[in-house]
Amino acid sequence: VSLLTNINDLMLIGNSKITDKSVSLLTNIHTLYSNISKITDKSVSILTNIHDFYLGDNIEITHSSVSLLTNIHTLNLGFNEKVTDKSVSLLTNINDLMLIGNSKITDKSVSLLTNIHTLYSNISKITDKSVSLLTNIHDFYLGDNIEITHSSVSLLTNIHTLELMDNYTLTDNTLSLLTNIHTLYLSYNGKITDNTLSLLTNIHTLYLSYNGKITDNSLLLLTNIHTLDLADNCTIT
Repeated sequence: VSLLTNINDLMLIGNSKITDKSVSLLTNIHTLYSNISKITDKSVSILTNIHDFYLGDNIEITHSSVSLLTNIHTLNLGFNEKVTDKSVSLLTNINDLMLIGNSKITDKSVSLLTNIHTLYSNISKITDKSVSLLTNIHDFYLGDNIEITHSSVSLLTNIHTLELMDNYTLTDNTLSLLTNIHTLYLSYNGKITDNTLSLLTNIHTLYLSYNGKITDNSLLLLTNIHTLDLADNCTIT
């Protein structure tokens, strides 16, 4: 790997042989998947051209290096909790932020990232306080986050993708305002009803697995649907 200095994208998902010794020489890297513990701050701090950084289960990366990646556009923290508000608040060029298993990032830093287009907030530290400021969001994945409510999501009128899944705080009142939605995840969600879904005629992709609330009444009106997930759904015929 140390000889491949023209590499732009490097994926080390299951490789535990590659270390800082070679990665530190790859200064042209734009995309790095570092889901191993062999890559540390020592090499990452040198790779300041990184645009997309996926940490996965790598817990060796800390504030020390991530805070230097000011050109970063996509940051996936996975289950890394050594990157905190202190670093993220400096990365104001971020477009896509994934907080899948990170519980250290809070409203304090996220509220500063007004260029965000995609946000995965599958933790309870992100609340309405920051989300209400992120009006440029196009794709919003709430996952198991139950702190987000109508108060902030109703303001995200530019949203194209919304994943509600296990979020029970958002109801028809919110969704009826988001008429630009193209992709909607309602798997396991029991709050959204036919009345509102039938209004969202721009939907292209709809996920209804394990959803017992939505019926044929609304689905018949969504004639633009290209992709439909009905796994383990017993209400659609």
